[in-house]
Amino acid sequence: MGLWDDLRKSMGAWYDTAAEKTGEMARVGSRRYDIFGIGRDIERHRSEIGKLVHEGILQGRTEFGADPAVLDLVDRIQKLEADLETKRREIEEIRASESRRPAAADADRRRNREDRRDDSAARHPDDGDPPPY
Repeated sequence: MGLWDDLRKSMGAWYDTAAEKTGEMARVGSRRYDIFGIGRDIERHRSEIGKLVHEGILQGRTEFGADPAVLDLVDRIQKLEADLETKRREIEEIRASESRRPAAADADRRRNREDRRDDSAARHPDDGDPPPY
């Protein structure tokens, strides 16, 4: 193998690594955007609960635990919080799967280096490229 073949393989490996990292970042970014939207929905519902409680207090009411509007908003918030936790777990899973991937890539690189050493040892010095000095 010549210098250009080695360079081509290295550039291919770099490209693959960059593409994988970009894909990971895109998947994580998408989940983060979803988390942001869910968080905004939760805050909006909490604000609505606050508005209902404030209006109720002004009307002289003191019991809000049985108010169907409040209970509905609490139920929505609980569902959104479950969605939020799901998105956070998805991010953790993406990062965990990507962190396992480099170990396999390192093993491939080591095998490629060993293959190159074997190829260079089998060649006669006059068969290929001149020495690098």
